[in-house]
Amino acid sequence: VLLSAVFFVAKISKLHITSKESQAGTWEYRVKGQIFFASVTDLIQAFHQGKELQSVVIDLSEARIWDESGVSAIERIKERYQANGVQVDVVGMDTSSQKLMKQVSGS
Repeated sequence: VLLSAVFFVAKISKLHITSKESQAGTWEYRVKGQIFFASVTDLIQAFHQGKELQSVVIDLSEARIWDESGVSAIERIKERYQANGVQVDVVGMDTSSQKLMKQVSGS
């Protein structure tokens, strides 16, 4: 049973993140998968600090945040960009992810 649980976590921790420059100075990231303690490292590493970057859109319409680690990862990504003067918009969160974000971070 324990081994099955380990394989299950490994399987669902895979995130698919695509990025593209939608217009000059704006990057869009589309996240697909489950955002939780086992996937946050990959999530954070997928976001790049770019030169001449003005705004970032993070599309979570095909993702779900499951725990406080996921919320913290999203907040950390936002803070890192905002510290460099980059506007960050997180879009497409489902209702349960929105509730969790609000409970944990107040945003």
